[in-house]
Amino acid sequence: MSSSAQPLARRQSQRLLLSSEKKAKTKKYDANTTNGRKQTPSKPKREKLDLTGDRLNICLLLLLYTLQGVPMGLSSTVAFSLTEKGASFGDQGVFSLASWPFSLKILWAPMIDALYVKRIGQRRTWLIPLQLLVGGALFVLSGNLEGMIENGAKFGDAKPLAMTFFSIYFLLASQDVAVDGWAITMLKRENVGLASTCNAVGQTFGFFASFTGFLVLNARGYCELKGFVMFWSAMFFLSSLAVFLKREDMGRMEEIVGVKETYRQGIKVMSLRNVQSLALILLTRHVAFSPAESLTQLKLLEKGVPKTFLASMNAVIAPLNIMMPMISAKWTAGAKPLRVVLNTFVYRGIACAFASVVVVAWTKVLASDGAQGTAPVNYEKASSNVFFSGLVLAWMCVSSALSTVQFVGVMSFFSKVSDESIGGTYMTLLNTLSNLGSKIAETFVLFFVDFVSEKRCVGASSSSSSITACSTKQERDMCVSAGGKCHLDDGHYHTFVLLSPAVALAWVVWQRKRVQRLSASPLEEWRLSTSSRKDY
Repeated sequence: MSSSAQPLARRQSQRLLLSSEKKAKTKKYDANTTNGRKQTPSKPKREKLDLTGDRLNICLLLLLYTLQGVPMGLSSTVAFSLTEKGASFGDQGVFSLASWPFSLKILWAPMIDALYVKRIGQRRTWLIPLQLLVGGALFVLSGNLEGMIENGAKFGDAKPLAMTFFSIYFLLASQDVAVDGWAITMLKRENVGLASTCNAVGQTFGFFASFTGFLVLNARGYCELKGFVMFWSAMFFLSSLAVFLKREDMGRMEEIVGVKETYRQGIKVMSLRNVQSLALILLTRHVAFSPAESLTQLKLLEKGVPKTFLASMNAVIAPLNIMMPMISAKWTAGAKPLRVVLNTFVYRGIACAFASVVVVAWTKVLASDGAQGTAPVNYEKASSNVFFSGLVLAWMCVSSALSTVQFVGVMSFFSKVSDESIGGTYMTLLNTLSNLGSKIAETFVLFFVDFVSEKRCVGASSSSSSITACSTKQERDMCVSAGGKCHLDDGHYHTFVLLSPAVALAWVVWQRKRVQRLSASPLEEWRLSTSSRKDY
C-alpha cells in the first residue's frame, strides 16, 4: 500500500480489534461451586442491538468519520501527483511530515477531553469549531492546491504543502479524539460496539472517495481538483450544522481525569522497565520494511505507472486489510501474541524484497511494448499488462497481509499488558510509540535515499540534450525549464529493498530474547505500583 494509505487501514484494523477485545472481556461466566465442584458455566445471553433512537446518531457518526477520511485521501492524491510531476523523494519526505499529528495527538488529547464549555457540551465544544476550521482550510486550499503541487514538484519546495496539510491533520487528529469520545455516550449502551464499525466504514469510504474516486473521475474528465476540494469544504460546513443541532446527553458525560494527572500517568508508565524495552522494539521494527513500503509505489509512479492504476490496486486490497484482523485472530489471540511478529518478520522482509522484482518487471513491460522506440510511450496500455497487474496485486496482498498480521499481534499484546486502572492512557501511549516508529522510519528513508542517490534529468527537449544532472537546485531548475523531470538512480532503491530480508533477520537475532522475555513477563511487571496510583 502507499505510505499514506497504510496508516489509515491500520487505524481501522486497530479500532475493530480493540472493539472485539472489549466485547470479549465483558463476556464472563459464573463460577459458583457446589460440594467443592465447579458448576458448568452457562453462557450469558447475547445482547441484541436495538437501533431505535440511534439510527440518526449512527448516520451522524458515519458522516463525521467519512469526512475525517477525506483529507487523508486527498493528501495521498497530492503525494501521487507530486511524484508524477517530478518531485524527489526528499520532497516526499518533507510532505510526509504532514501526517505526524495522528502520531502525536497524545500530547494534546487530554486537554480535548478535560476542557469544554458545559453549556455547549463536552464534545460539541470542540467539534463545531474544528469542523468549521477544516471546511475553511479546504475552501482556501481549493483555489491554490494545483499551483502548490506544481510549484512543489517543479521547484522542489514542498514545505507550503506540508505546512498546510500538517495544519489540517492537526485539526483532524483533534476531531478524532472528540468523535471517539462522543461515540461512547451518543449511542445506547448496547449499541456502543457499532462505533468502531462506523469508524471503519466511514473512514474507508471517505479515504477512497477522495483518493481512488477522485483519480478515476479526474482521469475521465468528470471533475477537477478545485471543484472536488470545494465540494468537501461545503460538506464540512454542513456537518458543523449537524453537530450544532445534535444535543449531548449531559447525564452520560465521561468522568475525565484531570489534564495534569493524565500527563503524570504517562510519565509513570514510561518509567516501567518493560515499557522501555517494548519502546525499543516498537521504534525499530519498521526499519527493515520501510524502504519497500515507503518507496516502491513512488518509484513506480516516477517510472510512468499511472496513478489511477495504483489507486485502483489499493482499492482492491482494502477489503483484505479490514478482514485480516478477524482472519489472523487464531494466531494473535493466544497468550503470546508477539510470537506472530517474530514468526512472520523474515517472511515480511522477503515480501519487501519482492518489490524490487515488481519495479524491474515494469521496465521489462515497457521494453516489450516498444516503449524504447520512436512511438510515444503508452503507459496506460502498458499498465494493463496481465502479468504486471497480477504481479503488483500479488505483492500488495502478501505485503499488506503480513503487515496487518504483525500489527494485530502487537495490538493484542498492548491489550494484554495494559494496566486496566489507567487503560486509556496506557494504550494511547503504546499506540503512539508504535506509530512514531513507523513515521520515523518512513520519513528517514525518504530523505536518506534521496540524499545518497544520483539524480539525472529525464525527458528534456532535444535542444537541451546536454542537461543530464539534477544534483543542485540550479540544475533541477534548468531540467524543469527544458521540459524534463529529475529522476533518482534506481541502484540505491534496489539495494535498500533487497537488503530487507537480511535486515529483518538481523533484527530478529537482536530482539528475539527481548521479545521472548516481554512475552513471558507476569502482568505485575506491567502495572504501576499501588503507591503510584495513590497519587491520582
